[in-house]
Amino acid sequence: MTGEFDLIDAIVATLGAATEGPGVVLGPGDDAALLRLDDGDQLVSSVDTLVEAVHFPTGAPPERIARRALGVAVSDLAAMGARPLGVLIAAVLPAATDARWVRAFARGLAEPARAWGAPVVGGNLARGPLSISVTVLGALPEGAALTRGWARPGDQIWVSGPLGGAAAALARGAVFERDRYAEPGCERYFEPQPRLELGVRLRGIATAAIDVSDGLAADLTHLARASGVTLALDASSVPLYPGSTLEQALHGGDDYELAFTAPPGIDVRIAAGPRMPLSPQQGAARSLDVSSDRSADRSVDGSANRSADMRADRGTETRTGQGSTQGAGVATEPQAAAGDDRSPQLVCIGRALARGSEGADLLLDGAPLAARGFDHFG
Repeated sequence: MTGEFDLIDAIVATLGAATEGPGVVLGPGDDAALLRLDDGDQLVSSVDTLVEAVHFPTGAPPERIARRALGVAVSDLAAMGARPLGVLIAAVLPAATDARWVRAFARGLAEPARAWGAPVVGGNLARGPLSISVTVLGALPEGAALTRGWARPGDQIWVSGPLGGAAAALARGAVFERDRYAEPGCERYFEPQPRLELGVRLRGIATAAIDVSDGLAADLTHLARASGVTLALDASSVPLYPGSTLEQALHGGDDYELAFTAPPGIDVRIAAGPRMPLSPQQGAARSLDVSSDRSADRSVDGSANRSADMRADRGTETRTGQGSTQGAGVATEPQAAAGDDRSPQLVCIGRALARGSEGADLLLDGAPLAARGFDHFG
């Protein structure tokens, strides 16, 4: 059995430059890490725990476990509009775990940690059933946080990309078999893509935001309750990952896109980053044009507030089955999901309403929608 300190040394050595960052004063190797906050910034913190056979399949490769655990946790910073400062990893490992497994796990952390600017600055190891806890620390200017509690009646509801891909891969059993990891949707499950850049750009634009981790319906329910509004969704406007159903998009989870609200007719001025591509939905449920041009005034058409006007021209995406409101429709697209575009594709999917006497959190095509989850591992 490899000793704890040997495993820690192997992790730190494998991480290399992924332990360094502009806010890191002192990284792994001491009793605690030291991070630097800029004047006027607030600290943002969140923690997620992933347990084998609950949050990832038994026997999954350590690189995949690491990438999934880090992406899930960092996505919470994106939802707040924060930039990462550092990450802490606490791993409970079975007694038989060797240095080779640990080095592979560290490799799975290193690449996304560098790509996302989320240095791994410390952690802990213990023996027991396999689980991974990731604490993320971020920063943002005081008063700039995106929270769940400020959506107002009339706001439009947006989502940053197609939903249901991870749930579809789970339903097919593809995430349980290594020789099927190349199938569509597995990359959504094992490689969440936190929308960090988008979250920062939405400061001062979004009135409320949340990352879609437990399914669109569950997460928008949290947002609706925190804001005291009813969120009315248009089923035909919800963007589906190719091969997924509306049911999976609404209730499957593991998408890690951002869902947010913003006032209609707002001039969207995004100062940094590349222009985001338009989604296939280019009818009345218009994609948000996010531009790097500071001088450009980009308006979101307020007509998307009207449910009848939000029926999207699906372009190459179609639905088949017994009706989308029952979740039977399946999205198909000529460009296969193997060519998965991880760039944000912002789509308007509904609007916020004043909460009526019935107190519904969510409506789907005018009918109350209750959140519920999938039991993937039951």
